[in-house]
Amino acid sequence: MWNSFIDLLVNVMTQFSGIAGFNTGLIILFTSLLIRFALLPLTVKTACGNLQRQQKLQLIQPELEKLKSKYKNSPEQLNRHTLELFKRHKIAFIDKKGLLSGILQAPLFVGMISAIKKIVGTGEAFLWIRNIAHPDFFLVIIASVLSYIGSVLTPNLSEQSRTIMIWIPVLFTAVFLWKLPAGIGLYLIASNLVNVFQSLIVRHKMSERRVASGVRFSLS
Repeated sequence: MWNSFIDLLVNVMTQFSGIAGFNTGLIILFTSLLIRFALLPLTVKTACGNLQRQQKLQLIQPELEKLKSKYKNSPEQLNRHTLELFKRHKIAFIDKKGLLSGILQAPLFVGMISAIKKIVGTGEAFLWIRNIAHPDFFLVIIASVLSYIGSVLTPNLSEQSRTIMIWIPVLFTAVFLWKLPAGIGLYLIASNLVNVFQSLIVRHKMSERRVASGVRFSLS
């Protein structure tokens, strides 16, 4: 089944090979942008939902601290009262929607990488890249910078979470791409470009909700 999924992605990408002027590099960029924009409504909704959940958690933080202090010697009562607090404020103890979104996107991410490895073959030139089957240092830099921009633009409730959410994706991108084909770098660049666009949308939506609720997000 997994191989069939990868073959399907390969077939989707090769469908664009007949377009005049399209080489493998352009096919990867075009397909990646197409898929990411198709997923944009889901990813925007998930991102906004995650931030709303953080907002609610911030609001009940004083009550959580009181419960931890009151039931510090009784873990069972602490868990029970914590669950009741979450239920009272209509906060899911486990973010099922965010978890489901991640589960749906993970196979696509891995599948695209496997499919790209197949279609790059022995490689060809694209822009300044001599061979898209080989790693390219400048693609690593571009993908990492775009990852940084997208993360910086996304609002967060705390400076601590903001620092983590900015640098982990950047480091992951740089380390992940370092020895991989440039074709995969093109995929991540396209994906990170859409992430920047997504961050702007989420930033706008959460800024409006921040004004309405009076809760301050970190937007800088």
